[in-house]
This record gives sequence, structure tokens and C-alpha cells, in this order.
Amino acid sequence: MATTQSGAQRRLVRTSTLRDRGWNAAAVSRAVRDRRLHRVSHGVYLAGDVWAALTPSDRHRVELHAHALRVCGRGGAAPVFSHESAALLHGLNPLEAPRAIQVTVPYRGHAPGAGVRTHLAVLERRDVVVVDGLHVTSLARTVLDSTCAGSVMHGLVIADQALAAGLATSELLELTSRAVKARRRIEQVVACADGRSESVGETLTRLHLVRWGLPMPVLQHEIHTDVGRYRVDFAWPDARLILEFDGRTKYVDHGPTAEVLYQERRRQNRLERLGWTVIRVDWAEIQGEAEPLRRRLIAALGVSACPTA
Repeated sequence: MATTQSGAQRRLVRTSTLRDRGWNAAAVSRAVRDRRLHRVSHGVYLAGDVWAALTPSDRHRVELHAHALRVCGRGGAAPVFSHESAALLHGLNPLEAPRAIQVTVPYRGHAPGAGVRTHLAVLERRDVVVVDGLHVTSLARTVLDSTCAGSVMHGLVIADQALAAGLATSELLELTSRAVKARRRIEQVVACADGRSESVGETLTRLHLVRWGLPMPVLQHEIHTDVGRYRVDFAWPDARLILEFDGRTKYVDHGPTAEVLYQERRRQNRLERLGWTVIRVDWAEIQGEAEPLRRRLIAALGVSACPTA
């Protein structure tokens, strides 16, 4: 069984611990070279086979624990992880994988170390929570930071997931008054956020619909058939139109690909027999040339789109 992230972080060891176990500097270097040890942070190590078994997201979480262990081991204040690093600690999936450990500090002159990016801000008490033993920005603050430092797209991806993870709507609405910069961007994210989105792909699809000025669909709409109840990503009941986002995970992580595809096709056939039109969209269309999808939706809905800013 693969080691989980939380199990892996408990197996982090510092150089001093290795010395106590009889390892000298040469032995540590050989173990790193032979991949029996992986240097996660300066002076902090993990068994090589454990590191190799982790996913990229879990590796980043372990790196956060290693960074905190190194900083606190030197007598420094516990770091406050923010932005994409905070999102991952909260169990969210940011639009892009973090390229560095992200921390927020209250003053300039902080020496971050290799692979660490610092952001300057004075955080309020409500902005910091503890997750898995680490100090991390709250869900609301993480939405605010992700939006200010990125784009509407980046912020909305985090906002949707934060709502689904328990962020109160009132906390989200309050972000517009807290925004010091990128206020227009924050307002757009707050206006568009919807915790019913079940994937990053669904969030990005909905953002396209908003920007195209199309009528907003019902999310996670339930349709009853003679063989059971189906829940679809987006539906316009009056137009009998369904839009489904097809992500690779949908077909890989939930059973044998051939069987899942077969069941998905049966599902679509039943919906079409009830008079629904089903349009599918995938990552290539959402992240690339989406104009053909826009034209198909306009035709199916029988509307004239009014693109928004």
C-alpha cells in the first residue's frame, strides 16, 4: 500500500536525528545519491521509496511540513503557508501546481530559502488557521490571495472548492470589502462562485458561459428516467439541453475505461430518448479554442449571446 501524505510527513527526519542513528555526512550523501534518502528541505530527509510513491500534490504537502520543521528547528516562528500551498493543505486543487512553497510574512527582509516564495501582508487573527499541524491561511483568505495574485480563473477555481469545503457564503461576500487590490477581479469571483461545481473543469466551463453572456444553467440537475435518476453537470431544462464536462479522471479513476464509457453511452442514450440534447466538452476545448462550443450552445439555446467583460 502506498504511503499517504500524512504518513509520509511523520517519517521526515532531520540531520541531527540521522547523526544520532550513527549516520555521518558521507553516509547521508551516499544515501541521497543512491536514492535511498530524498532531501526534502535543507537538513530534512525522507526515505527514497516513500518519496517516489507520493503524488505531485502530496510531495508538495510533505515539502511544506519539511520547511516548517527546518524553520522551527532553528528557532524561527512557524511559517504561514498561503496561496497555492494553502489551497493544497485545505485539500483543494489549484488551477496550476505550485512551483514553490508559498508563505506570507508581515515584513520585508525575511530570508525565504531555496524554493520558497514570500508574500508581504499583515494577516488578521481570523486569516490564520491550523491544518495538519501547520499554520495556513483560512479558506476565505486563500480565495482572496489566489485571486489577487492570479486571475479570475485562478480565484474562481479556489472559490468554488472553498464553498464546497465549508466556506460560508457570508465570508465569501465579505471579500469584496477586504480587497486592497484587484477589487474588480475579486468582485467577479464572488459573483460567479458556486460550490456545486464538482471539478476544476466544471468551474472553467461555467466561467466560459458567464463570459459568453449565455443564460446560466442549473448545476448538478437531476433527471428521472425509467431506470433511475441521473445527475448532469449543466442543464437548461426549458431548452432540454445538457452540457457535460468530460475530464480524463472521470474515465480513469472510477473503473475500467471500457466499462465506464459503455455506461456513459447508455446514460446518454436514455437522456436523448427523453428529448434531451447532450453536448460534451473536454479539456482541449476549455483550455484551447472554445469558439466552436460557444456556437453550438448558442444554436442549441436559440439565443444571442452578449459577451461580458
